[in-house]
Amino acid sequence: MFIPDVKPKSVDAATGKAHKIVVKTVPTLLRIRITDHLGGYLGGLHYKLEVGKVTKEDVVPATGLIECAISATERTGMLRLWKNKGPGIVGYSFPLELGALEHESVDRACKERLIHLAYDCGGTSPPTATIDAQTQDALQAFQNRKALTVNGTLDAPTREKLRSTNEAH
Repeated sequence: MFIPDVKPKSVDAATGKAHKIVVKTVPTLLRIRITDHLGGYLGGLHYKLEVGKVTKEDVVPATGLIECAISATERTGMLRLWKNKGPGIVGYSFPLELGALEHESVDRACKERLIHLAYDCGGTSPPTATIDAQTQDALQAFQNRKALTVNGTLDAPTREKLRSTNEAH
């Protein structure tokens, strides 16, 4: 996978006048997978997702995956789930902390960081701790881009660079 470098843009504008420049931002795709305690997908539940000005209500698909475009600046939200919806029905509420990842010492968290940086570790399922061939390829691409030793392993310099790159991203 190749991620191009940022290209600065300039705009010619007359001096001494006011100008309005609008910067278009790309929304962040929030992805939440609803699973049971064994990791099986929980579809069919009613949900309400609230993040900033965005509210989405629907039924969780069979894949357990809820996706919603949100502002990249949002840091909190709320997810509510119900088996049945109606008066007097009590559901579950889950406060969301957005942008938080596990410590980089956890292999699964390193895969999450690679995915966050748009490296393909294979599939859309929640990352596992397994470092397979596709993850090794993603690691090598990341290591090459960041001028690290290209070995496809989660060594200490790679873990640290994944952490610092995600914090800056």
